[in-house]
Formats: sequence, C-alpha cells, structure tokens
Amino acid sequence: MSTVQLGVVIVSWNVRKLLARCLQALLSDLTASSLTARIVVVDNASRDGSPDMVRAQFPQVELIARSDNLGFARGNNLGLRVLGFEALDAAPQAEHALLLNPDTEVQPGAIKTLLDVLTARPEAALVTSRLAYGDGAFQHSAFRFPGLAQLYIDLFPVPARLYESRLNGR
Repeated sequence: MSTVQLGVVIVSWNVRKLLARCLQALLSDLTASSLTARIVVVDNASRDGSPDMVRAQFPQVELIARSDNLGFARGNNLGLRVLGFEALDAAPQAEHALLLNPDTEVQPGAIKTLLDVLTARPEAALVTSRLAYGDGAFQHSAFRFPGLAQLYIDLFPVPARLYESRLNGR
C-alpha cells in the first residue's frame, strides 16, 4: 500500500449522529485541501447503528467494528497499529497521524494548516488546533494539574470571573 499524507483514527461509541457530522466535515476538508488520507474508525460495540451508518454513508472509511469496548486509549492504539504505526523498524503507511474525537467538526483548511506546521517545523513531534464550542466560543483544551482551588471551584458557587482564571487551572 502506498504512503498517504495522513492517517486518521476516530474511536467511537454510541455517537452515530456526531460521527456522521465528523466524517462529513473531515472528508470535505480533505477534498478541498487535496490531501490524501486513510481514515480508520474504531467502533467500541455501539448499539446505536454507528457501524451500519459508516458502512452505508462512508464506504471509503475503514471500519473496525468491535464486539467489545476497548475504551478510548486502546481503541486509538488499535487504529494506529492498523495504520502501520506499530513497529519501530517498519515504515508506517501514513506520513502523519491524527487522533480525532467523533464529536469534532473540522473547519475548512484546518487539516492542511496542521500539516503545514508539521512540515515547516520538523523538530515538532505534535501539533494541536484551537478548539471552539458550537457557537464559536473558545474551548479550553489544557489545564493545570488539579489542586485544592480547582476542587473548591468545582464544588462550591464562586464568582463567574474565577472559572476562567489561573485559580481554576486556565
């Protein structure tokens, strides 16, 4: 099998509608950006028809329909192995890997931008994107290690300004 630019792993469990929107947005962006990709969906024993939806609507996507729930980390590891990222002495079948959550809707040009950054900065081991809620508002993706202040803010009412503060790990 020839090398593609990007291998994508999506681990899903009972998120049929979200997964359909994720795959549609991803495929649209890849097509518009003229990128080649191999997409693997690892379904963790969904009972909502997710595997049937992937087979029917996205035949170009490789589906691994599990009868058991591997969980998120093991599901990603399985997808990465399928893409050839298993052995250190073997070349993977994709130049780069993207682990994508099934509730993600890739914005136009996002994947190309991420790959351009990786190409321009070969010393970088990974890149990530800016996350946004459905209304476009900024979504935090990284937090400080939890401490007592965060626990207090989670458990008790505090002024709204503290939720987006350093006290709450932001």
